[in-house]
Amino acid sequence: MKHATTVLCLSFIAMNAILAIHYSPRLIGFGCDGSHIPQLARYESDFPQCERIERIF
Repeated sequence: MKHATTVLCLSFIAMNAILAIHYSPRLIGFGCDGSHIPQLARYESDFPQCERIERIF
């Protein structure tokens, strides 16, 4: 029983790590709508008008 619980917990942690990487923002936008705070998004179309958009990874 203890082994099964350990495997279940490790599987849950691994699944959350994979989902966090898959659904995390991949782009950062600078100077969006005149803001001095960088914005994060997954797609370029998610940004408002930005001066510069770069990849995070």
